[in-house]
Amino acid sequence: MSIDKLAKYFFVELSLAVPVLILNYNNIGRKIVKTANKYVGIREIGNSNNTQFSDPAFEHKLKMLGWQKGWSWCNFFVKQVLLETFALLGLEKHYQFVWDNFSPSTQTTWNKIVRNKVHFVSVHSKPKLGDVVLFRKMNDNRFGHAGIVEHVDNDRFISIEGNLYNSVAKAHRFVVYDKPQKGLWLLGFVRFKRLAL
Repeated sequence: MSIDKLAKYFFVELSLAVPVLILNYNNIGRKIVKTANKYVGIREIGNSNNTQFSDPAFEHKLKMLGWQKGWSWCNFFVKQVLLETFALLGLEKHYQFVWDNFSPSTQTTWNKIVRNKVHFVSVHSKPKLGDVVLFRKMNDNRFGHAGIVEHVDNDRFISIEGNLYNSVAKAHRFVVYDKPQKGLWLLGFVRFKRLAL
């Protein structure tokens, strides 16, 4: 998919795109967090059980990614944030990697990322700003949870997460692998870096 098509899909003006040459990890991480933050506060409405949102444009974006009513949407939120950010920055290879490897399932996403190694994506046990955090549910390996790391303080971090309390909200979490947190086992952190020039 060309960057022109990406820009049209995400309603991004190409004149705003930042040249890849000046991007480094910190810039990418900050941009990912900035994109995620603009969705904080969007919530499910009515008697909704993952079926309707307070922002119709946000709901439309999730549907464009394949989300269906009744499905969990945390990983769709993460995918939307990453695709939107990479389209804005003109990072076609990053965009394509997310498109190909981020699925509705956090477990499938994790396995694909670990298996499909590329030089601009890495998996880590400690978080940094803009990382994707992935979890699996304690009693069901098929399901999990996902978010974007906004702040790190030693072994604590704040992440922006979709489908948290039926909304896009911030969670305070710990870097703990030997026991579950609120029914979730931490899998790790996915980091996007600039392309080698």
